[in-house]
Amino acid sequence: ISCESGWDVKACNKGWDCRKGMGLWGFISGTWNETIVRMSEDGAYMPERCWSFISLPVLNERSESVFDGECNYLAGEWLLENDGDEKHWRPYSGGCYFKN
Repeated sequence: ISCESGWDVKACNKGWDCRKGMGLWGFISGTWNETIVRMSEDGAYMPERCWSFISLPVLNERSESVFDGECNYLAGEWLLENDGDEKHWRPYSGGCYFKN
């Protein structure tokens, strides 16, 4: 999370209109939507307000569930536990991971 957003729940990769990273874990829309489906199929816990897909462009207030700290945190933790970090994070933020 430190590498992706610096713990900013409303983080948005502004250079790409949020398309390349949103919220604590830096989700892109396709990964968020896929993760929500997979979590639902797995019976994972998420508050009811979190079960919503992202449609781009995001709202100016960033009120989508991906910008809700609890929703983003739970989805990111689930994804990390199930897929590890090499698919979703390291290829894109590796320089941050390997700082001395």
